[in-house]
Amino acid sequence: MYLGLFRVDDNMARSCIASSVVKNGEVLKVKGLAPNTLANFSGVALDGECYEVVDNTDDANALFVVAAPGAHRYSNEQNYDFGNFDDVEIGKAFRGYILSKGQVFIFEEEVLDGGSALAVNDFLAVKPTSHKLMKSAGTEKAVVGQVIEKLTLHGKKMVKVLITR
Repeated sequence: MYLGLFRVDDNMARSCIASSVVKNGEVLKVKGLAPNTLANFSGVALDGECYEVVDNTDDANALFVVAAPGAHRYSNEQNYDFGNFDDVEIGKAFRGYILSKGQVFIFEEEVLDGGSALAVNDFLAVKPTSHKLMKSAGTEKAVVGQVIEKLTLHGKKMVKVLITR
């Protein structure tokens, strides 16, 4: 999956680990600090350095992260990073950016629920029991962003999203 980081604060990056496969660009809920049993490698202690992330819930007070595997790095010089990365295996740590107001991500349509049907100015909420964002119906508690542009990059249909929470 492709993901673009555009106006993203690297101070919001955290190490994350999940008990399911995670695709680049998916959005997950932060559960808390990860237990050592989640890591699929022995001899390495997580020791409060890694957050456990889980399926989304419609929770206004929850923290959510965008999965951006380790090769992603925010560049102050370019103010932009874009890449295509493989899925993250169960029990492997990955980089997650905590969603915070003013950040801009460019998601591949495929990673958003109903991505091809989204339009500029649509609001996005987390989709419960998934790792996706969806078009807001206006009743969700966890509305996190707004579509600001639809574009094509490297032959892929993409959606640029401004984080609003």
